[in-house]
Amino acid sequence: MTVTNVSSQPSAAPAGGPFSGLVASTLITTGLLILVGGVVRVSGHGLGDVEPLMFSPAALRAMRDEARKRGIPFTTHTFTVESLRMAVEVGAELLQHPNVMSVSWQKSSPAQKAAIEGLIADIARKGIYCGLMAVPDKNKDRITREWNASEHPDDRYLNRVMKDRQREGTDRSQMAAFEDRVAGLRKWIDGGVRFTIATDQGPEAAEIGPVVWGRLGRAHFERMEALQDAGVSPMEILIAATRNGAEAYGLGNKVGTVEVGKVADLLVLDADPLKDVHNLRKINQVIKDGRLVDRSSLPTTRVLDYDPEAAWPK
Repeated sequence: MTVTNVSSQPSAAPAGGPFSGLVASTLITTGLLILVGGVVRVSGHGLGDVEPLMFSPAALRAMRDEARKRGIPFTTHTFTVESLRMAVEVGAELLQHPNVMSVSWQKSSPAQKAAIEGLIADIARKGIYCGLMAVPDKNKDRITREWNASEHPDDRYLNRVMKDRQREGTDRSQMAAFEDRVAGLRKWIDGGVRFTIATDQGPEAAEIGPVVWGRLGRAHFERMEALQDAGVSPMEILIAATRNGAEAYGLGNKVGTVEVGKVADLLVLDADPLKDVHNLRKINQVIKDGRLVDRSSLPTTRVLDYDPEAAWPK
């Protein structure tokens, strides 16, 4: 992983580097340009009550141009209407959770909603891929409502998180909030954007507390099931998880669909996922690079410090 810090203080980039000749004096705050696995990502949010713009238009264009010189996707990680507008304008190939805003859809003003709808139209027209988040999950909402802190005396941090979420109100108001979140998500789906399955998954380590967004491995299943609950068809979800994901990262010529000449990575299921995406959990066989994986011979030493089959939020 290569991390390049772009300071908010006026300073010229190192001569001959990827930002050669660029003066970062117009930036509002410090941000990070991260090169991970052959993808340039621009990241940063949750820094305070007022979400700053991480980079100037000039900095974004420099990053985009550098990514394109290397033939790798340029993806942005936005948290405001303005930062999303800048990402669309600069021509990002993939937008990470563009539907997650510091002000949620249900709390946005009419003017903000109109701006978002205009951006959705631009994104769909330009064919920019979107890793949609803020997908309402009925199962997680139910667990949150029924959570009793006295039954989890060793989970003090998690109890605080659940208590905060329970403050949203009664079952009726929570159901209304669920429908509002579905309506916000449907704006993007019905707007025709090409979306991928996204989890916003963070690092897995017991010492940093519970991972309330989900867990590595099962979070993608949960996201697909929640999308189905929101009215997205199983076929749309499968396309998002396979073809769209591959194309968004510039790998569509290698993986993402079953075609002659592509890598043969396949799942054989015991039930039809086009009838219910929950059936994606019913894995019969795994084929990797055209070879059947003998799962009984896989290592048994545990890598994760949690049970991948346990119910959220464990």
